[in-house]
Amino acid sequence: MRVLSSFDFRLFIKPLLTLFLGCSLFSSVVMAQEELTFWHQKPNLFKKMKEERKIVVSVTTESVGKGTKIKMLGAGIVNVPLYFAKDQVMHFEKLPEISSYFKKVVHKKDKKEVYFHIQALGLQMRFLQKYQWGHESLKSAQMDWKVTWGLLKGMVGHYKFRYVGATQTEVIIWSTLTKSDIPIPQFLVNFTLEVIAEKVAQKMRTFMEESFRQSGKVSGNYDKK
Repeated sequence: MRVLSSFDFRLFIKPLLTLFLGCSLFSSVVMAQEELTFWHQKPNLFKKMKEERKIVVSVTTESVGKGTKIKMLGAGIVNVPLYFAKDQVMHFEKLPEISSYFKKVVHKKDKKEVYFHIQALGLQMRFLQKYQWGHESLKSAQMDWKVTWGLLKGMVGHYKFRYVGATQTEVIIWSTLTKSDIPIPQFLVNFTLEVIAEKVAQKMRTFMEESFRQSGKVSGNYDKK
């Protein structure tokens, strides 16, 4: 049996620790995957998403022990290729231009973190989000993230991209948070997050599709709905 030298051990343990810490940070993101695609089980709903531009948004809260659990889910179809949607979501710094809800956004690519200052319906939220890319292929991609500072500290979630067609991509945002000290009434949390999610999703979709059109990669059959 070969005995590892101290040099060999360092080579072995460093990537192992990196993997462990990465999994620890984003481990709860994989929870409740079955909730993410309920619209695929409802043909009429998915048809509306593809043909009528419907955006699915759901925010729920429930009491869990002494705390409150918040779950948010949003999904829609964007008329751009998957690779383009994946690239555009990285332009966090453009969010204040897309929606007035975003007062300030600072993206530090080297640290894979984003600072957000959001104001909507009289509610202000400041928080820091760290992210990392997970599984990626020609048919799907996923960015996992976790809020590490601020009002929503502890929230985990992901952005998921799924191939629908050559110029159609399904974009999903899912997140969950359990806290014992949310200083906001549950109904206000639900309402505010739903409004933000739907309005921002609509504007983000328009931004992506307009950017794609301007890139010159669109044929004359581009859907301008």
